Amino acid sequence: SDSPALLEWLTTASEAASVYPLWLLVLSGGTASEACSEARLTGLLDSNDSTARLRAAFALGRINTISTTSLTRLNRRLAAEPEDSPARTYLAAALLRHSASDSAGAAHSKQVIRDCMNRRPPAERLEAATTLGMFGTQADLRALAPLLRSPDADARIGAASGSLYILQSKAPSGSVGH
Repeated sequence: SDSPALLEWLTTASEAASVYPLWLLVLSGGTASEACSEARLTGLLDSNDSTARLRAAFALGRINTISTTSLTRLNRRLAAEPEDSPARTYLAAALLRHSASDSAGAAHSKQVIRDCMNRRPPAERLEAATTLGMFGTQADLRALAPLLRSPDADARIGAASGSLYILQSKAPSGSVGH
């Protein structure tokens, strides 16, 4: 019922601010406007505003299922995103969340995420480490281990969360926490 008001507000919102209502419209689901909202959200990946790109990638990474068009645009944006961009971590994380685990896209995203874990600010390291853990394997524990000793709390939290995801997924049923 709030969709008309959100759509009206979007006509004057900045690109960075428009991510959140577009994300909400996508999540509200069930209508043709959901696809339109996802397309608009995905279009923000090509914004000149790095904050809009970062937020759009973050939102797309949290949507359960995205279109193949959105996945293609995420891939293209990651390839074009500058190495020092704050959006790079979130683009790689979104791609890893939506790529088939055995795909070349997942392997490439994991490599970008590993690089981000070692060279990015703490908040990005948190995102990278958590995502690697959610979609990683036992072998990825080695990449997470050094972050557990980081002076940055966000990096340590990401490494601990990522490690826990991996360890929980590999533990026999009912054995975690005992």
